[in-house]
Amino acid sequence: MRKIKYRGYSKNFNTMFLNETWENASDGMVKACNKYFAEHHIDSIPIERGTFIPTKDNDMILMQYTGINDDRGIEIYEGDIVQRTSMCPGGIDIVGVVEFMEGSWWIATCDDAQLLFDEVDILKIIGNKYESK
Repeated sequence: MRKIKYRGYSKNFNTMFLNETWENASDGMVKACNKYFAEHHIDSIPIERGTFIPTKDNDMILMQYTGINDDRGIEIYEGDIVQRTSMCPGGIDIVGVVEFMEGSWWIATCDDAQLLFDEVDILKIIGNKYESK
């Protein structure tokens, strides 16, 4: 079973916070389990159970780990831009953004979508849709 975890992108800081544990606290709030981020986020609210960050202005974008790593061992999260090279004759190569649709993780482009996981294809993260503009 894969571990459920997230990373967060702050539009205000223009920063991706990798490999952090994020907890949904309530509507419009997330609990930051990263001491540096909690101390440096302007609107953070320290309370007894931790430091909470308001997200009503859509500052914090949370992305879920897919449970799949690329061929270099890097964890693939939703929002990553992934290049999949097919190793099968007649297979489809694709570069697109990882999205969760119809109960599965997909690599989506403007025109097409292919399943993220394939046992014989090579996956490589080449960026993410927030920092690769």
